[in-house]
Amino acid sequence: MLDPGLGRAVPLEQFDKLMLARYGVIGLREPKPDFDENHFRAEFAQALRLIDIAPAAGEAVRSLVWSITPVGVEGPDYDTGYSDPALPFSIFIGAHAASDQVPAIRLAEGVLHEAMHLQLSLIEDLVPLAGASGEWRYSPWRKRERPIQGVLHGLYVFRVVQDWLRVIVAGTSVAGRDIAHAQLRISKIDEECAELTDLAASNDLTPDGQILAAALVD
Repeated sequence: MLDPGLGRAVPLEQFDKLMLARYGVIGLREPKPDFDENHFRAEFAQALRLIDIAPAAGEAVRSLVWSITPVGVEGPDYDTGYSDPALPFSIFIGAHAASDQVPAIRLAEGVLHEAMHLQLSLIEDLVPLAGASGEWRYSPWRKRERPIQGVLHGLYVFRVVQDWLRVIVAGTSVAGRDIAHAQLRISKIDEECAELTDLAASNDLTPDGQILAAALVD
């Protein structure tokens, strides 16, 4: 169980054979043998403190994340995260080895990122945002074509992350390396979102989806 400031116990799920059968096809794997649960707990707690610098972001994570599954990462320069709309309130997050010395702000971004995917999926249960015509668009994050619903998800999630990073940059109690990282990510997200200026014109978005897309690319 994990309670890194979430205010309640949250299970750390084991990536077992059933998960491998379901999610191995998309590349998720169990953590490497050097996975240190205590280190992961400590890093998650630090990540949550960074998320809490923007109180609304912290509240959203606490509302949406009720189960966490640590998964393997390719190396210190890579981060892994995943959420499945069929598993609401559950996230998969990459677990780096302590020796990788990965700054907690990267884990914080990953947690907020997946929480926002969960949030938008729940919104879509009530307010459809994409149609069923099967339109695909280029995703600046995946570097390939994706269904337009997935592109809209990416745009929403990264804009929320960007807003949080701006709060990080404006903070007075954040380490210099975290501020530098945040500034780089803010610029990178702007570059990526600039490739989607015509997304709101898609006929495969519902009127609500078009309104959301227009607000996010503005």
